[in-house]
Amino acid sequence: MKSDHGNQSNYTQWFYFKASNMRKDQEYVFHIVNFVKPDSLYNTGMKPLIYSCKEAEISGVGWQRVGKDIAYYPSQSFKLKANP
Repeated sequence: MKSDHGNQSNYTQWFYFKASNMRKDQEYVFHIVNFVKPDSLYNTGMKPLIYSCKEAEISGVGWQRVGKDIAYYPSQSFKLKANP
């Protein structure tokens, strides 16, 4: 992943990916690794923003904040280094 444009601390603030053929009433777990930030708004209750083509077609609302048990922390194999 590339750092945000104009970001002096080299943190990556966002991500984008596609998941398809999702099934209704099925729980999915995503592990997004190797972000380099000491903390995140996900730890204060923010949820990821998703877009559903099907929901947009049915209700006209495609973008929604969803998810549960969202956590942001350094992985065991990655030690966050303090910025000099």
